[in-house]
Amino acid sequence: RVSRLFVTDIAVCLRMEQFAANEPFGDNFCLYVLMKGLISRGVRGMKMHQTGYVWGEEHLLLTAFWLLVPNTAMAMSFSEVSSITREQFQEVCAEHPETASRMRRYFCWFVVTRGIVCTAQRIRDGGDLERQDTSPLMISAIGDVHSEW
Repeated sequence: RVSRLFVTDIAVCLRMEQFAANEPFGDNFCLYVLMKGLISRGVRGMKMHQTGYVWGEEHLLLTAFWLLVPNTAMAMSFSEVSSITREQFQEVCAEHPETASRMRRYFCWFVVTRGIVCTAQRIRDGGDLERQDTSPLMISAIGDVHSEW
C-alpha cells in the first residue's frame, strides 16, 4: 500500500478532460481514468470500455517505446476522463521516496510482462527471435530506470 498523502498528491495532479462522441484522444506518457461515458480502444481489436476503466499505467513507468501499448481511444459518447502525465507522476514520486521500492516492483513487472507479449507477437508474426539487437534492447529496458527508483 502507498500512503494516503501520496494518493492525495496524485489526485491533486489529475486533469479533467471532456470529449465529444466520435472524438479521438489519448497522448503517450499519460495515464487515463474514464470518469463518465463510453470509449473504444483498438488494441488487438476494438473493445468498448465504461466508467472506471484505467489505461496507460505502463506509460508512467516505461521508457522503452517498443514495450508501450498505444494510448489512443475514441469517445463513443460524451466522455470525461481524468489524466496525469509522466512528469507529474514522477514529481509526486520524488516527493514521496517511500514509494520507490513499490514503483520499482511495478516497473519490473511491466518490463517482464510487456517483454513477453512483444516476444509472443514477434513469434506469431513470423519474426526472427535470433536478432542480435533483442538482448541489448531488453537489457536497456530493464536498466533504463529513473535514478530515484
